[in-house]
Amino acid sequence: MFARIVFGLHATWLVNSATHMWGGRRFATRDDSRNNWWVALISFGEGWHNNHHAHPTSARHGLAWYEFDPSWLLIKLLKACGIAKSIQVATVNSRMTDRQAA
Repeated sequence: MFARIVFGLHATWLVNSATHMWGGRRFATRDDSRNNWWVALISFGEGWHNNHHAHPTSARHGLAWYEFDPSWLLIKLLKACGIAKSIQVATVNSRMTDRQAA
């Protein structure tokens, strides 16, 4: 139980610290959020932090095919079971990269 709690807390803290320092920026946002693949792996997709800051109401953070998002897969399963409803998902064509904003 101790290891599970320590791992969960560290993964949460990594999302809010490492993803604001290291990684790529897919969207031009007003903050320094970044997408970090290794944080996404250990935090079930929450490491796609720049995607989250660009589309905060989207249930799906891994917006590209290569952005693995286990949380989104769980939400899809819950939707298929009729448990999750009214799910909002960002459209990929609404993206604006740093290069386009400059």
